Amino acid sequence: MAAIKRKLFLRLTSDVNDRVRELGRYRGDLSAHVEDALNHIDLRKVEFLPRTKAHGCRGVTVMVSAAANSRLRATAEQRECSITVLANSAINEWLQRAPTPTTKFSTRSNRG
Repeated sequence: MAAIKRKLFLRLTSDVNDRVRELGRYRGDLSAHVEDALNHIDLRKVEFLPRTKAHGCRGVTVMVSAAANSRLRATAEQRECSITVLANSAINEWLQRAPTPTTKFSTRSNRG
């Protein structure tokens, strides 16, 4: 049985957007990369990017699992931040851990 997917609208910072799309050129689907970031970065502890960085950025809609979507929304509420700030921060941290596009990327769960 396939996992239920949800549409998630985000405003990615220009830096995060450029880096995740570059990775996508080499390894596929943007939605899969966002899903990996949300599943492999501890949303409860990730350090926030400055809020102003995503203001005025173009929006993007990705498909993520219902579980990742719920976890993102619940954690944003608990941490009293926007979904955009939390998602950008998680994706940014995930990208910092990712190897260059020419090497194979192996993910490990760090949700603790």
